[in-house]
Amino acid sequence: RASQVLRLFAGHLSDVDCVKFHPNCNYLGTGSTDKTFRLWDIQTGECTRLFLGHKSKVNAIAFAPDGRHAATADDSDVIVWDLAEGKKVHVFSGHTAPITSLDYSGHGSSLLASGSYDNSVEVVGIGYKSKVNYLLSSYLTD
Repeated sequence: RASQVLRLFAGHLSDVDCVKFHPNCNYLGTGSTDKTFRLWDIQTGECTRLFLGHKSKVNAIAFAPDGRHAATADDSDVIVWDLAEGKKVHVFSGHTAPITSLDYSGHGSSLLASGSYDNSVEVVGIGYKSKVNYLLSSYLTD
């Protein structure tokens, strides 16, 4: 049986680099080379929120398990957004190379991990003023 496109989400001004479903599956998050993060309504295909603030392309997206926040990453920063307000909650800068992946902890969504081409993973505590002092450096050597 052939598959078919159910919905097309168009609006970014450049390549779409990452896509992630919201935990309630009613929304889709996209990140682009146009330096924006967009939240789309699955049913209508319309962009419900446009998030501005990245300095370079958006490489990764993660939604908090409770669905109230999203984290996005570019080449140098992780930004945590309040989805209802459309505002930045936190900005974390620590990696020395592009950030390639993000993930929230499953319990209480208080921990956020980011992986980078700098061979490290940083874990930060959301809701804290400063980073949790976990820096798990790569033990792989050339």
